[in-house]
Amino acid sequence: MRERRPTELRGKTSLLDSLAREAFNHTISRDVPRRDRGHPFTKDHEVPHMKRLLTGAWIGAIALVCTTTLTAQAPANRAAIEKTLMEQEMKVSAAFNKNDAAGMKMYIADDASMSDSMGYKTTAEFFKAMPTMQIKVTEEKLADFKYTWADANTVIAAYTWTGKGSVMGQPVDSPAYCSTVWSKRGDKWLAIYHQETAAMAMGMAMPMKK
Repeated sequence: MRERRPTELRGKTSLLDSLAREAFNHTISRDVPRRDRGHPFTKDHEVPHMKRLLTGAWIGAIALVCTTTLTAQAPANRAAIEKTLMEQEMKVSAAFNKNDAAGMKMYIADDASMSDSMGYKTTAEFFKAMPTMQIKVTEEKLADFKYTWADANTVIAAYTWTGKGSVMGQPVDSPAYCSTVWSKRGDKWLAIYHQETAAMAMGMAMPMKK
């Protein structure tokens, strides 16, 4: 049995067909001599030209649909959302410095995960270990925020963290390049993944491949 085409796909295909026909007809009326418009394929030497026109019409229609779809996915209040995510990053970091797990959980999804120089861990694993981390951060700054929109409900926020202090008796890595994947869940933006990468020390060479 042939698989039924989803309604959304049927709608997009119909739109492509319509746009292609319109573009094709417009091109035909502009480029084909008037005596041949009624029967554009009556002469063999005109067939390749007609195929090129039809292919161009389809390409134009597909490009138009793709552009329209991407534009529709971009929220109008993007700048306001990015500002909110920056503020939430800062609140999560400040709560961590205070050993405030409850304050962090306000902005982190239950199914989130994270990774740093200590390895990969789930949210449950992180909060279970948090009381034993001996967190003593005395100074910090989050700067140079950059945002990548995967879709209207998913944003990657990247930034540079600098600060002073120690965790588990070891000096914190500073600077560190951090990024968080934020997902819109209902009416809230929650972190679903976070990573931190320590900056390479000046003068440290990358290992050469043999």
